[in-house]
Amino acid sequence: MTNYKGYMGKVLFVDLTEKTYKEFPWTDEDRKRTVGGKIMAADILLNHIRPGMKAFDEDNWLVITTGPLTRCKSPSSTRFNISTVSPLTGILTQGRLFPLLTVLYRWSTRSLISCVLP
Repeated sequence: MTNYKGYMGKVLFVDLTEKTYKEFPWTDEDRKRTVGGKIMAADILLNHIRPGMKAFDEDNWLVITTGPLTRCKSPSSTRFNISTVSPLTGILTQGRLFPLLTVLYRWSTRSLISCVLP
């Protein structure tokens, strides 16, 4: 678990090729260094994509994150971020979304806050 009150404490890594999942190692030091979902996603991608990687390469990562205010009553706290290598530019791209799914997570008792998908 985490000492930071805004996080649920776990990050999920899902391997779609192998159809497996496990807890992704994300420490309190990582949380302190990368406050928020967008910076967390950029840090994960920086450490896991290779030079010259293309958007549709099999080993490209798709990182889906939420921020530390998820599940609180703050405005915009149900948004989430999707980050990956852009098919247009070949560099990091991010999009922020506000769908019903995050509203459901906000009111649920699930402990999943972020997931990393290869």
